[in-house]
Amino acid sequence: MKRGFLLYVNSYFILSCLVVLQVYAVGSYNDIPRLFWVDKEHVPPMSEEELKALAYFNVVSHHDVIYRSGGNRLYERTDDGSYLLLMIVNEELYNDISDNLNEFITQTESNGYTVELWTAEYADAEDLRAELQDFWAENGDFNCFMIGTLPVALSEIGYFEGEGTPYPIDLFFMDLDGEWEDTDEDGYYDNHDDGDGDVEPDISFGRIYAEPLTYHSSTEAELTNNYLEKVMAYCDGEFYDVEQKGLAFVDDDWFDSADEWGGALYYCYDDVDIIKGADTVDEIYEEKLIEKYETILLCAHSNPNYHAFKIGNDWTGGETWFYEVYNIEPICHFFNLFACSNCQYTYTNCMGSWYILVPSNYGLTSVGSAKTGAMLEFDQFYSWLGVGYNFGDAFRHWFEDVGTNNKDWHYGMTLLGNPLLKISEYMNDVEMVVFNASPLNDAIMLEWKVDDEEGITGYYIYRSPATMELCDRTELDVGRGVFEWKRLNDYPITGKSPYSYVDSDVNEGTRYIYRLDALYGENAVSLARTSGSISSSSPLSIVMVYPNPVSEKLHIVIESDIDTEMDISIYDIAGRVVRNESIKTKMLKGDYELSTAELDDGVYIIRASSDSGSDTVRVVVQR
Repeated sequence: MKRGFLLYVNSYFILSCLVVLQVYAVGSYNDIPRLFWVDKEHVPPMSEEELKALAYFNVVSHHDVIYRSGGNRLYERTDDGSYLLLMIVNEELYNDISDNLNEFITQTESNGYTVELWTAEYADAEDLRAELQDFWAENGDFNCFMIGTLPVALSEIGYFEGEGTPYPIDLFFMDLDGEWEDTDEDGYYDNHDDGDGDVEPDISFGRIYAEPLTYHSSTEAELTNNYLEKVMAYCDGEFYDVEQKGLAFVDDDWFDSADEWGGALYYCYDDVDIIKGADTVDEIYEEKLIEKYETILLCAHSNPNYHAFKIGNDWTGGETWFYEVYNIEPICHFFNLFACSNCQYTYTNCMGSWYILVPSNYGLTSVGSAKTGAMLEFDQFYSWLGVGYNFGDAFRHWFEDVGTNNKDWHYGMTLLGNPLLKISEYMNDVEMVVFNASPLNDAIMLEWKVDDEEGITGYYIYRSPATMELCDRTELDVGRGVFEWKRLNDYPITGKSPYSYVDSDVNEGTRYIYRLDALYGENAVSLARTSGSISSSSPLSIVMVYPNPVSEKLHIVIESDIDTEMDISIYDIAGRVVRNESIKTKMLKGDYELSTAELDDGVYIIRASSDSGSDTVRVVVQR
């Protein structure tokens, strides 16, 4: 079976994941303990000479189009850029990785993408960005994946007080209509404003930069080839031993934020561990690296080569170095490094690069900063991943909504790795047409339909009581991510789509969350969730929304026991009301149309309410 990238098409998904309403004013940012580069004596920042040697090259800027999907035709312009990938590979590196590149491109095309491959050399980042601007003007938004040593853009924008070391800035290649200036002509960009556009990113972006990784006599070609091979294996459904669970490992300086930050992982996983306080020491962190978490969020003071852990106010928690990561070979695919300069990929043996380029089956993306700073408002990143967006798009959306608002904290942020990857829940070709739960006498009837079942050997159904709390800001019922999953069927459900299953072991008045897993041999992949109850006390419920994701018009199927006036409110992911309208409901089921044309792409919560009851559902607007 061709395995690849799942579009999120669950037509009925009651809000059951964590909604973290993080609204960071400038003051609250100032309340967060700052990251800083530890141990500058032994791990010093790169010198100006070293940095500029990676930014300015004595070559004539040029690129060659090695491959273009469909020949030399101009691509159909797509404003969302979801299915166009531009790969730019260092000219000298290309010959050593071309075989794997060809396989990677073939697989990427089989997953629905159009691909263009360049080999290139550029004199500086300005020339490289100009080529990206031309490509963007011709083709619309796109995904960009850079591989190898290409000129970096250097910035001195957004320093914390007392700091002033220039750093590589990949936002320079993502924002193609803003204006970047080097006002004092010292080789470092010191101003970024709207220009003829805005300062937000226009494309999704990721990179592999392996040349500085010299530990264990590693070579750039070997590390890059191994990375491409494990990416292709992952896209073919080889998740190895990694499990669908997340870890937040938050050191002592951010103890008070640990539950909130780690809680954002519930957007992606039901199983999340949050470690804080006395347990955040090097030995425990290194043990956790091999406990098969799919995603790790690490919060620790760092430099490009190691993490330093504290116990209280003392630096007695030990250190985890890049060479330990190499030798441990973490069993984890995705890293978010709230760790000062740990993703400064130009630095010799950059740790953020080693997390994904260690020669093993694991390690696919690192998100972190090339300067002092890191990601914050993690919900604005993981909420996109949790509904099936790839890492490049999720990172771009986070930068649009959060990253450009605080330059000190966020301007060094970068994504290392293939930007097209998704969390494993969405790494399959299964298109869910419907997964629905409805009352049937004293039971709940589950029904689902799958378009393409090639490779699926059966289905398991899991159930958990919906643990709900009332959110003061929006009065929405939001699941806090605490699930007690119980598998309902002892043996896989087989047959042909459509399917049904009756759950008779339920209590009236209790809402349940159901999870549908598909089996591929011995591997299970979570496909969709829905929610249902047999309560007869509520006269109003949202039975279904479709299509989901939606572009212009959303249909909401509402069941009501009475004729009544009802309000439909749409909330964005931060809990703000973005639209509200009243409709007259009819008895039994009614299908109501709601325009979403004016909504930006993103995750929204629909709340239907009347004097006699309310219900909520989550939808994704995607164009």
